[in-house]
Amino acid sequence: MKIKQYFEPEPEKWGLRGDPIMWQKLSLLDISGNLLDEIKKEIYKYFDINGEAIYIAELATGGGMSEGWVSPRWWREVGLPLLNKRINNQ
Repeated sequence: MKIKQYFEPEPEKWGLRGDPIMWQKLSLLDISGNLLDEIKKEIYKYFDINGEAIYIAELATGGGMSEGWVSPRWWREVGLPLLNKRINNQ
């Protein structure tokens, strides 16, 4: 199942510069199971949402020093709750 519809529109504010890139990456997933569980599994491949800011090289696209950094706090407090709300209110 394509899940892009749950990622639109994008949030107005982000945690760090890698968060919108991770958001876009997740929006392209093809998921066959529980949507939120599968999204969390994919996130946990990269970082623990209970951790501190983390650099993920593949999210850095050459746009500056802070690119590639993601905010687990943003994902925990904003990103995942937003996706949960959208998925459960289909």
